[in-house]
Amino acid sequence: MGTKKKILGFISIVVVLSLMMVGVRWLFFNVIKSGQMLDGLVELRAYTAAEKAEQPEPVKPTPTPAADTYLNMKVRQLKKGMTGNDVKTLQILLNGYNFACGSADGDFGTKTEYALKQFQTKYKLGADGIAGNGTWTKLLSK
Repeated sequence: MGTKKKILGFISIVVVLSLMMVGVRWLFFNVIKSGQMLDGLVELRAYTAAEKAEQPEPVKPTPTPAADTYLNMKVRQLKKGMTGNDVKTLQILLNGYNFACGSADGDFGTKTEYALKQFQTKYKLGADGIAGNGTWTKLLSK
């Protein structure tokens, strides 16, 4: 029985050491690939940086100019007394253009109507206080 225990103990040590070597090998090669630095591997990091410098930069796609970008969406006509997230969006946009309509609460009230009419007057949209297609187009064009 003593010999069997010694052999099993030896095999266990060999297995543990083998697993440790696999782990160290995996860590070592992943450090090389990623270019990270561990204590004592200064030369390895310098080599990795030089290796990376030799690789060509990936080709980046050319961004589409903003002038060629179109937004096609349906919007409802908004007028005094209406509520909703689209009213809130209208209020945020009007405040962004410095036409103060108060807080963006989603309630189309007197302040929102007044700010909208000022906006429509400035941009010659016909100041009727109704946010229709022409008003939305102008609000979203900047």
